[in-house]
Amino acid sequence: MISLRIITIRKTLHLTQLEFGEKIGLKHSTISDIERNYSPLTESNKILICQTFHVNRDWLESGVGDMFSDFNPIHDDFINIFNQLDVPLQEFLLDTAKRLLDLQDKI
Repeated sequence: MISLRIITIRKTLHLTQLEFGEKIGLKHSTISDIERNYSPLTESNKILICQTFHVNRDWLESGVGDMFSDFNPIHDDFINIFNQLDVPLQEFLLDTAKRLLDLQDKI
């Protein structure tokens, strides 16, 4: 059931129904209704979920394949943190990352 897969996605991402809904522009009550199979998941909401959370559409619709496509939570966390930094700190972090890459190549 697609409703169970929605719950699985949300819990895998450690999101509450409120947080999950906010990220795709839906109310907490709408997410709750979808998860309890009271409301169907619309086509537009499938697209939003797949794009926002990098969900494999085949898996979402049928349960076949991997749950996520090209999903890397570390990458997403890093980008979120980077975007919150002021420009001078972004430049410092980028320079530090380049130095770490050089160091990694020497190890």
